Amino acid sequence: MSVSDWSTDPASNTTVGPVNIAEGCPAANMNNMGREFMAQIKAWYDSLPAAYQPKDGLLTALAELTTSPDHLIYTTGADTVAQTALTAFMRSLLDDADAATACLTLGSVRVAGLTLANPGYIRFQAGASSFFQIAWGTFNAIANSSTYVGYAAAFPNISFPVCSGAIAATGSQDNLPATLGAAAAGFTAYNAENSNTSTWYIAVGY
Repeated sequence: MSVSDWSTDPASNTTVGPVNIAEGCPAANMNNMGREFMAQIKAWYDSLPAAYQPKDGLLTALAELTTSPDHLIYTTGADTVAQTALTAFMRSLLDDADAATACLTLGSVRVAGLTLANPGYIRFQAGASSFFQIAWGTFNAIANSSTYVGYAAAFPNISFPVCSGAIAATGSQDNLPATLGAAAAGFTAYNAENSNTSTWYIAVGY
């Protein structure tokens, strides 16, 4: 009997292949038993790749692939693989944790924030801490008074706003709303007209 037929009960193992090893067998059978052992174990060893590796086609495909430095393994179909070049630059991009970091690696400009409404803004990032922002909106400028206008989102550093509106009254003292001061979060506009004025603004900054 072969290895697969051997028993864990010693008394049940009476043959090794065709060799009789039962009690009272010829002494020469002990030599033949050793040779049969060796033959069966070698046959089992030779069958290992065929018996076990094909149980997973992907592992077989990976084992057959000859890899190269700076290459990435990828699938081309069911249980088929190939490799493609993976440069040091691409690895520096793959390890970036988010879009902002990836844009810095690429040296590209990205939209860091926006609100397409009234008021609204759009902010561009062109470096680790370099920004350019545009803001817009409308507000009601109080007659003969100062009106503070806050942006939808504060500028990272400073803003430069301009505003305009319709003149509701005549007279040399009347003028369009004018900005008195600007900061990152907003600006103050003064309206010298004798009535409130609906006004729009646009601001740029960084």
